[in-house]
Amino acid sequence: MKRKILLILSLFAGIMINNHANAQIVFLVETPSSVAGSYGFTYSSDNNWGADINTSAVSAPVVVINDSLACTPAVNPTAINGNIAMVYRGSCMFSLKAYHAQQAGAVAVIIVNNKPGEGLFGMLAGDSASAVTIPVILISYEDGAFLRSAIDAGTLNAFIGNKSGLYPSDMGFYNGDIVVASGAAIPQVLASDSNSFSIPVGAWVTNFGSDNQTNATLNAEIKHENVSIYSQSMSVTLLSGADIFVALPKFAQASYPIGSYTLTYTISPTVADGYPADNQIITYFQITESKYSKVRLDPNTLLPIKTGSTRAAGAYAEFTWCSSMKVKNAGNAKVHGFSFSATRENSSLADKTVLCKMYEWNNKNLSNFDSISEVGSKLYDYLGNYQDSVVSAYFENNQEELEPITLKSNQLYLACITVFDDSINLGYSSSIDYLSNTVLHDDAFSPVAIKELPGQANPTWYNSGFGTEMAPGLTIEFGPSTVGIKENKISTFEQMPYPNPTNNYISIPLKGDYAGMVELLVIDITGKIVKSERINISNSTILNVNTSDINSGTYFFQVKSENKKTLSFPVVIAK
Repeated sequence: MKRKILLILSLFAGIMINNHANAQIVFLVETPSSVAGSYGFTYSSDNNWGADINTSAVSAPVVVINDSLACTPAVNPTAINGNIAMVYRGSCMFSLKAYHAQQAGAVAVIIVNNKPGEGLFGMLAGDSASAVTIPVILISYEDGAFLRSAIDAGTLNAFIGNKSGLYPSDMGFYNGDIVVASGAAIPQVLASDSNSFSIPVGAWVTNFGSDNQTNATLNAEIKHENVSIYSQSMSVTLLSGADIFVALPKFAQASYPIGSYTLTYTISPTVADGYPADNQIITYFQITESKYSKVRLDPNTLLPIKTGSTRAAGAYAEFTWCSSMKVKNAGNAKVHGFSFSATRENSSLADKTVLCKMYEWNNKNLSNFDSISEVGSKLYDYLGNYQDSVVSAYFENNQEELEPITLKSNQLYLACITVFDDSINLGYSSSIDYLSNTVLHDDAFSPVAIKELPGQANPTWYNSGFGTEMAPGLTIEFGPSTVGIKENKISTFEQMPYPNPTNNYISIPLKGDYAGMVELLVIDITGKIVKSERINISNSTILNVNTSDINSGTYFFQVKSENKKTLSFPVVIAK
């Protein structure tokens, strides 16, 4: 996808015109009406093979190649000729499937993912890529099944490519065209007032239609728990094929209650829009008790809502993926550690190690990593095969006592996780595109670093990472800044307490050293003890704790034995 360079010269309400419009590329089912609409997709030209979809425009019926996989020449070329071919992932390279469809006369190719729930991903080129000259897209398993039923029942017509000029009235924007919150989850300590957190609301708007537009309206509305707390609009006049940045008044509040927020952008032409699917974008952010993340968190469990898992291409000795966080007003904020998830292809994660590091990023030239300064480091050792499970690592001193990182005001940080095995994939999300935030927030970065060889002195950094729409499923964990920090040793378990997050109870596996009476303390995010009791566990190796009387939030649990041995660990309670 062709991307504009975002140059914001002012943060005041107003507009700026760009000299050229971006191509708006779509996969649009035109008929039948039962399945008509736009669908998500990835495309081959994003990986430099097949026709450039930004300059393509194909409208035709969709026909399934008879053997569906298209790993051999099509047996129904007459039916395929002049139409869009649908094939399925599996057994051979994407480009070979596309080449066979092209040889049968297809004008474009739709490849359907064969794995439920996996979603979308980029299509690597393969050996036949140079021979493919038609557009090639990939859609999800679920969308493929939905559309296949319509194809089997009759004729399905689709449009693939650049829709500029396709309709007389057609205004819209991309996910990357809107300004969003600087994080999808922000702890309240970093959003205490308008000086510590705000959103410079605005969006790029494009006139994709063949007609000029006069007095269209851009509106932005923010809701907290479905109650509107901000709504601003501005009139937009735009020539055909042009785009414009519309800056609305800044969203800034005296305080930000904990909870879920929605930010909705809507562009409304005065004449009915021929393609209304891109007239509105809804994005989400949360103010939390103790978590910062560039990816959305489930409002109930506070775990990352992941798109999938990925790694860098090729072989390497180290792969590092970071998430940036800019702190305006630190207050008494302290970072205790990170939470993340990983998977390992065809093998166990047991005994594998992940390195967690936090840096101050001091160089104002954001493409330069010479001036990052380490402020915290922790090795996390997988004791079991916790595939795709969220695990946590907490910063400690040499005595293995919790030693949180005290943050500074007006400081940009990098939270980074490093793996040392090129078969390990890290969880990520692509639900938010931070493209328009890179200049406005000076913050929306998810850089990647690679060490190709063991012993390599310094890694090679890639500031853009996997793109502005992909962020690691990394949560920066904040915690209490007062009570018992030196006593809060984060313990290592052969079996982790479960379930975590929890609702009404949690089970804590214990060893023989804890037989007899134990003292349980539950400490909230402010350092207040919210639960304290003595329990006899002499006849059990599992301590079951009732949490039904504890409100939702993040807590530190401490279990102290009679011989003063202590277990400490964080627990998320989600009602």
